[in-house]
Amino acid sequence: MRNIYFIILTCFLINITYKSFSQIVITKSADKSSADPGVPITYTLQIKCPSTSGTCNNVVINDFLNSHLDYVGASTPTGNVQSIAHNPSNNQVTITMNPVLNGTTDEIQIVAAVKSFTENGLIIPNLAQSTSGVNSNTVNITVTNGFEYFWTDNIFNYKEAIQEASAGNGAYYSFMWANNSQNYAINTLQFIEDVPSQMRVTNFSPVTYNDASGIFYNIYYKTNLNATWTLGLGGNYNLAQKYFLTPADIGVPGGQYLTELRFNYLQPIPGGGQYYQWLPNLDMGRIIGTIDPSTPIGTVVTNCISSTGTMNGVPKVASNCASVTTSTPTQGFLIEKEIPNQLSGYFAGDTLTFNLIGGISEVTGFSYVNPTIIDLLPPELEYISHTASELWEDPFDGTNLQPLFTKIDNYLGTGQTYLKFRFNYTITPQASRIGKAFQIQIKARIKTGVPSGEYKNKSYHTSQNGGDVFPTNWWAWRD
Repeated sequence: MRNIYFIILTCFLINITYKSFSQIVITKSADKSSADPGVPITYTLQIKCPSTSGTCNNVVINDFLNSHLDYVGASTPTGNVQSIAHNPSNNQVTITMNPVLNGTTDEIQIVAAVKSFTENGLIIPNLAQSTSGVNSNTVNITVTNGFEYFWTDNIFNYKEAIQEASAGNGAYYSFMWANNSQNYAINTLQFIEDVPSQMRVTNFSPVTYNDASGIFYNIYYKTNLNATWTLGLGGNYNLAQKYFLTPADIGVPGGQYLTELRFNYLQPIPGGGQYYQWLPNLDMGRIIGTIDPSTPIGTVVTNCISSTGTMNGVPKVASNCASVTTSTPTQGFLIEKEIPNQLSGYFAGDTLTFNLIGGISEVTGFSYVNPTIIDLLPPELEYISHTASELWEDPFDGTNLQPLFTKIDNYLGTGQTYLKFRFNYTITPQASRIGKAFQIQIKARIKTGVPSGEYKNKSYHTSQNGGDVFPTNWWAWRD
């Protein structure tokens, strides 16, 4: 018997398909290599997916605009570009492409401008990166005609008395601190406001930096009956937020008055220019109050501030004082303040807003009879409009009385615009030591062709009983 064996061969055919994925190529360029603050810079991004390497899938590109740049805008999405979005919280522009690219080339434009008060000569780098980790080339822009910083590794303090004082009348002091170091933060900053013994604080407002991020502080106080530092109410105050506080708001007991205020900053104050002195992001602090009616005429009332902290491990101390001499009571007070443009300083064509605050804050003295505010806009400004309103304690008894308005162009041939606001009313004092105040808000435009520089807007107040000249207000811009 013969055995027959069958050998069965089974074959398997395996098909392996290789899918090729390409790496995106990002090229960046700019329309200029240097720029003045405020001058637009157009960045062009070329986004290419080479066809010889396969497809590029789910491409998303982030352009990280430098912190010294203000985002202005971007081109409209076309071709394979689905969307372009700017996130103001981190100054990042995100470009989303079509899901699948192959052999495509697209371009987009992003427009940005160097921020005002950026240091002259600074080199600003910029690049883009895909979410898969592919970087573009770096494009550098050199800042020309920028701000000239005078760096010192110190804390800067400033105190100003901007309202004359008289027994029973209001007194107004402003103050500030700044970090003038290029490289070092101020650590454990403590800022102390030493209230004059003759002054009774009715309102105060801490220093504000409008673009601060993540910096908070506590408020401590001392009173005439308690010389121990007491933590005030309100918790953590935000350096970027403006507060208008009374002693009661922070827990000062009734029947006591403030003798000192202390502001403890809980995070470091960075160097590098953001908190440099006198930049537009600063809103100075202030204390407002009355002079004790028993204060003799001719008394020098001195208000001092001081700061302590460390820079690079080195202790730093700063201080400054301002004084006024008491005189006979006046009819009222006038405070002028500008609202700064926080984004990029002032340019020809910008609109400025000025707040003129008038009123009385007195226990004794005169009533404010027919209060009249005069503002002389400089030749560089063009008047647009104004509004008038009551601020606190109803100086016009809640009627929101509107002033008689007079406007004279080229006043006395000086090129100034004369603005007069007259209220036919008598603002009477009250014994509660709470002031009465009204506000006139003026909007004016910087005229075309005005050169860079510093200019002043003067304001006056008067009444049926006469008047006084008060400090001028200033601002600066680049055209």
